[in-house]
Amino acid sequence: MRAVNQNLNRYKHRTLESELFAKITVDPTTGCHVFNGPINDNGYGRFQFRGQKIYAHRKSYELAKGEIPAGYVVRHMCHNTLCCNPSHLEIGTQAENCNDTVVADRHAKGTTIPQSKLNEAKVLEIRKLYAEGMKQKELAEMYGVDPSQISRVVNRKDWKWL
Repeated sequence: MRAVNQNLNRYKHRTLESELFAKITVDPTTGCHVFNGPINDNGYGRFQFRGQKIYAHRKSYELAKGEIPAGYVVRHMCHNTLCCNPSHLEIGTQAENCNDTVVADRHAKGTTIPQSKLNEAKVLEIRKLYAEGMKQKELAEMYGVDPSQISRVVNRKDWKWL
């Protein structure tokens, strides 16, 4: 029984802060405090402490700046999802956070969208054929997409960067 109690005592002095900081290294070129622990599917650092799953950047923000109001998210102003540097973090709305990804060009687009039926070559071909007089409905049938998709392609609402 005594051996079991000794094992439990070795974790007695662990704190949430020490667990978080043990998994962080500083990138001298960016100033980012990079989380080196487990990463979830969305690219955010996440670790467990006493049975709780904790997002590293959120906990870092809370420790440095206080509570995150309900309905708000922690935004990475450095656009590095693994960064835990409180000076790189700011609270905001989900809409602001989504806008940050668009501005930083980190959002899913083109062939990075799994259900995309078009690729760069097809989009350029569609625009060429449309400019030569082919109808949007014909192009939609030819490429197996909805006519509204063809409209967004030829009017540069989608695939704008091409």
